[in-house]
Amino acid sequence: MSFTKFLINFKAVVFRSIAGLPSAMSAVNLTEAIFHELRPGDVSTGYVTEYNQLVFNILMAACDEEALNIVLRYQHSADGQQELKMDGRRALFALMQTYQPVSTNAGNNAKLKLERTRFKQNKGTINQQITDFYINVAVLEAARDKKLETLETWAFITSAITGKDWSTFRLTMSMQKEFKDHQSFWLVDQVREYILALEDEQDISPPSGGRPKLNAAQASSDDDLRQVVSRLAATVAAITTKTETAPRVKNSNPYNPSARGSSEGSSRRRHSGLSLGGRCHRPG
Repeated sequence: MSFTKFLINFKAVVFRSIAGLPSAMSAVNLTEAIFHELRPGDVSTGYVTEYNQLVFNILMAACDEEALNIVLRYQHSADGQQELKMDGRRALFALMQTYQPVSTNAGNNAKLKLERTRFKQNKGTINQQITDFYINVAVLEAARDKKLETLETWAFITSAITGKDWSTFRLTMSMQKEFKDHQSFWLVDQVREYILALEDEQDISPPSGGRPKLNAAQASSDDDLRQVVSRLAATVAAITTKTETAPRVKNSNPYNPSARGSSEGSSRRRHSGLSLGGRCHRPG
């Protein structure tokens, strides 16, 4: 049996043993204070001797061997007078320090850190934040000596992605089956991938001034390319214009021999026809 389970059963036995006392005695509340581990800065309260000794007697009956030797150290006072003390509270916490080194205080601190965790949308810190989150989960589980409940882990994660910056992400994730099934590790992976992808998009997006800034090499390369394209376009335009105008220039040139010969031949044919026609129609 783990010490945590032993402690739970032990408290149940103690409270059952005093449950029959009159409510006016507040026996349950007074005994509960014996089980409360003081934190730094807490003021030590007084404990009713009878209840403290009751806790000691039940520890004596429940422990054996090494654990019993630890309890027996607090049977008498430590001031040298060996006064019978039966200090159940001190014996209980001596057992906790021996068999459960991670105290309740450490568990409470880890829980507080988990409740205050807020994932930032920053690629440079998200991996460390997730690592710290898992460390705190492990510390809390070690303090309790058991795994966290599914819904408790889920609550820690969802509280870490609250705020307007996460509204779109949460809306998208809420449509997924894994989200509805409260799969905590899946959601943490989605958070990591979302932030890394978001940062990559921001890196390649143009600045607010308009076109993205280019370095000197990129600017020079683009200028050279534009010049080559401009020269090529001018050359193509020149060739096209020359091809289209060449026939018209050839036909309209008065110094073209072929054009002049053709014109003279046509003129001679017309004059010949007129002279022959005159002779054929002369009166008899």
